Amino acid sequence: MTRYTNVPSRAALSLACAALLGLLAASCAASPDVAHFKEGVTLAKRRQLNEASAAYVAALEANPGLIEARLNLGALLHKQGRYTQAEREFRLVLSQDLDNLTARENLATTLEAKGGYDKEAYQQWRLALVSEIRPEWKTYGNQATARLEEKLRTLVEHDVGGTLSDVDTTLPKFAVIPRPHDLALVIGIEKYQKLIPARHARADAEQLANYLRALGYAPRNVEVLLNERATQAAIRLALERWLPDHVQADSLVLVYYSGHGSVNPATGETYLVPHDGDPAYLLNTAYPTKMLYAKLAE
Repeated sequence: MTRYTNVPSRAALSLACAALLGLLAASCAASPDVAHFKEGVTLAKRRQLNEASAAYVAALEANPGLIEARLNLGALLHKQGRYTQAEREFRLVLSQDLDNLTARENLATTLEAKGGYDKEAYQQWRLALVSEIRPEWKTYGNQATARLEEKLRTLVEHDVGGTLSDVDTTLPKFAVIPRPHDLALVIGIEKYQKLIPARHARADAEQLANYLRALGYAPRNVEVLLNERATQAAIRLALERWLPDHVQADSLVLVYYSGHGSVNPATGETYLVPHDGDPAYLLNTAYPTKMLYAKLAE
């Protein structure tokens, strides 16, 4: 289910719709990009998909910034099962307009239909639903995320991980000098309360902690937060209290995080998502990366 648009936005038109410097508003209707766009809409309604696609391509050649033509071209390509080409068009729209919900939702739908991209499709839907207020698409998006989440959970439950390397199975013997003042905070979150699993995150964190101890870190100086222990409160406590309380002048501090991250589409701010985090409420439930860098700088 992809969406079309029937009216080009005034901002996207190649000619200004104003009587400026003697340019009449009527000339807007005659601009090549709009003429081709309208032709594409008409042909699509007649189910002449190849001809409609060609018309939208012509509109974009005349005006590459005509987002509506690119959206409709992507929707037609999706309908024809040309998912890779459709994906390209929706990504190009998002590169021009990061807040374009139609492009994001159509991209998510296309990625799921393409197969093998369920995780990104899920993430695109989650981002879109933060701002989506239209009842029909909010319902459709919630259904899509529930379906994708179930597919991804099933995949994790049946994931045997393939052949393990010696990095995973054998801990080398290191001849090292003890590092009594060095500190490490290791966070690995595979299971989330409100998100799909982050595959292998816990195992990666556990093995890294094992390597650090073998490299001379004192066990008491390696703080490990896994899954349900890695809540927002626990991460905040470790970064803002545990590290400052134990650090010394000659300490080497290492922070390792394996799990989901998220971005606020309105501000561009990025976050670590704790076990109890919710991407829909990042400000209240996640840990800002700018705060992480600030605390480490201190």
